[in-house]
Amino acid sequence: MKITWNKSLFSGTYKLYQRGKPIGFLVNRTFSNTYDADIFDEKYTFLSQGFFKQNTKIIDRKKNTVIGKIEYNTWMNRATITIDDTKFLWKFDNMWNTKWSLVNKQNEQISFHGTSGNGEIISEVENPLCFLCGLYVTNYNWQTATVAIAVMIPIWITLFS
Repeated sequence: MKITWNKSLFSGTYKLYQRGKPIGFLVNRTFSNTYDADIFDEKYTFLSQGFFKQNTKIIDRKKNTVIGKIEYNTWMNRATITIDDTKFLWKFDNMWNTKWSLVNKQNEQISFHGTSGNGEIISEVENPLCFLCGLYVTNYNWQTATVAIAVMIPIWITLFS
């Protein structure tokens, strides 16, 4: 299965396509730690919590129940995604952070390639929620890195000027 996505420069919405037809989206609620997502008429919310030990709840909006969680390691370069007792390991696959993947215990892989503006998903697994999770975790990491850089620049300027 192949899915593509795109996102405008100042937009908080990833639009997902299959064979050029819209199938879903992942959108950041402004000034919030919450993302809403739809794919193939299924509706989810990603709710991030914590500061030092960050995690994300995955909520099925139709049933209003928590169906999974995402736990990040200390350096935010790996994450474990658990959905209905099935675990996937998320990780970057190159040093430029333009390739990443999800792998389960059966060694089935979902591969992602792209930037914050566009990319594609190639999957051996028929689990659309996992496509959203892989895109969400990557975007979450990119945002966290951007905030860290924005915080560090004034400190570095003060220390080294």
